[in-house]
Amino acid sequence: MASGGSGSGGDVELGWLESGARGATTTAKKRSLSGSTGGSASRENSDFEQDTDRLLGARGAQGDRVASAFTFSSNPGTSSFKPLTVVRSWWRGPKTWRSLVGFAAALVMYVYLVSVVNTPRQLYPETTVRFCPYLDVTNIERRRSSLPPALQNVPLRVGLVTFFGNLDPDVRAASIKNKQDYANRHSYEVIVADDEIDKSRPAAWSKFPILEKYLPEYDYLMWVDADAIFMNMTIRVEDIVDAEHDLFFARDEGDINSGVFLVRNTDWAMWWLKEAWSQTWLITGSHPFKYEQRAIHYLYGTDGLQKDARRHNHELYPRVDEVRGKTAVVPYCAFNSNICEEFWTGLALFRRIRWPGWFCDNIYANGDFIIHFAGKSPASWRNWLFLKFAELADTKNNLV
Repeated sequence: MASGGSGSGGDVELGWLESGARGATTTAKKRSLSGSTGGSASRENSDFEQDTDRLLGARGAQGDRVASAFTFSSNPGTSSFKPLTVVRSWWRGPKTWRSLVGFAAALVMYVYLVSVVNTPRQLYPETTVRFCPYLDVTNIERRRSSLPPALQNVPLRVGLVTFFGNLDPDVRAASIKNKQDYANRHSYEVIVADDEIDKSRPAAWSKFPILEKYLPEYDYLMWVDADAIFMNMTIRVEDIVDAEHDLFFARDEGDINSGVFLVRNTDWAMWWLKEAWSQTWLITGSHPFKYEQRAIHYLYGTDGLQKDARRHNHELYPRVDEVRGKTAVVPYCAFNSNICEEFWTGLALFRRIRWPGWFCDNIYANGDFIIHFAGKSPASWRNWLFLKFAELADTKNNLV
């Protein structure tokens, strides 16, 4: 590794020139001693000597620049160390070293961002618990009193419906346990419908016929995606529903989210499930997102799907007002919170930068009912999040 400011290339060049100059000077002196005393010989000898002095002076100046970084005083225990000069001199050395140092620094920063900055703050010990107004005791009692008398004084028949598909085995086991623990606490039932997935279209579309099949046996069915966790098990399905609505959804940054939602056992809800299933034009279109959520958006008349319908020369849904009248869109803290990454760490992890109000509208806080890892990719990142939060289920619900 070169220690001078000129780098290794400069060292080689100076050494070669020094050697050549010394050799030339020696030759000139020999010529002078052998009797070549003409004016041209004298001038040649003088020129070579000047070149030698100049090159040796350059070598000395280069060495002085490095040595000046370590100037030691004659007094014991004192010195004038110039670290910046050393670093600058070293940095101008071979490019290989600079590349290695740069790579090491980038690797350290990357690991720090992944392991520290991107660790969701909800995993850190804290006592803060969010208060969700929708689940305030007064609001719960008001909604419950609006139910038919037959449903006010008896436990509701509630089913939790899900399927897992090709989910990671550890995540699958944790997800089943979480849902079963919650169901046992409130005398609900869990329905795992892996064998009822219609493979003729994206699997998520099968939510509609599966719910239609089981709804007659219950007062309410709650669809819960496999990547959703019941975090606050003190909250009941009865705390969310009311008498005016047959469907209950929560919003996220993409509007209505279909990862967790409630369906009431009514004729209208049965019709709605069939109607949503029938929107096959949303599967064959050019839109890259071909999942069942688009059908829900279309029937509800969200702005995005209305624009999509116009783009495909498809008429707007004519019963939007009716669907909206039967659908309650509740705050995300009621049952559809998510986490938000704190930093962008590289395209390989598909992280999203966190800015207030952008992709973070439904950020989870301790005390929320359900956390749903919608849109989290790659699968390894989502699985890690799920297993971490599953360990905390029903442990951070009380104000301290």
